[in-house]
Amino acid sequence: ELCTVTLFDRGKKTGKVLLSAHWKRDEQQPPPDAGQVGTLHIDLSHGVGLAARDPTGLSDPYVKLRLGQLEKKSMIVKKTLEPRWHEHFVFYGVYGELARDPLVVNCWDWDFMTDDEHMGTGRVDVRRLLQATPDSLRAVTLSDGQAKPGKVFLCGHWEPDYDATKRKSMAELSVAEHKAAHTKIE
Repeated sequence: ELCTVTLFDRGKKTGKVLLSAHWKRDEQQPPPDAGQVGTLHIDLSHGVGLAARDPTGLSDPYVKLRLGQLEKKSMIVKKTLEPRWHEHFVFYGVYGELARDPLVVNCWDWDFMTDDEHMGTGRVDVRRLLQATPDSLRAVTLSDGQAKPGKVFLCGHWEPDYDATKRKSMAELSVAEHKAAHTKIE
């Protein structure tokens, strides 16, 4: 993805520079344990072929990501069917609980004077999403009533919180196990 940066010198436009950047994580990372505590990172990239909901033939799309009872909302990208969000969201918790339900992607058209209009819903399994990299985003197809449905592209990664996982596993020890773990052997 290229980004255009306009250059200025003393308030006068002097040119443009095209920039591109991406990150790459270790592909050998093992899948998380169900009881592991950490942060699920979701990167919302862009949408393609979204449904037109405004009289102009365009929309002002935004996305709500729902994982269980947790919900995050993207920014609104005005007057387009091909929005570029490039937003990062985090969900903190226990991996098994976060991955139990699919990530629900609801796309909406923002309207100033009336209620926002639903543009479609898609779902993706969190475990499948974690297999995606920025170089291979996951496409989530929206049920939007179009002959060729719109898609939203995203990826995710898991960041374990080893200290919290250790505290949790120590708290789950029985009293006898806890005493035995902390008893000095002489």
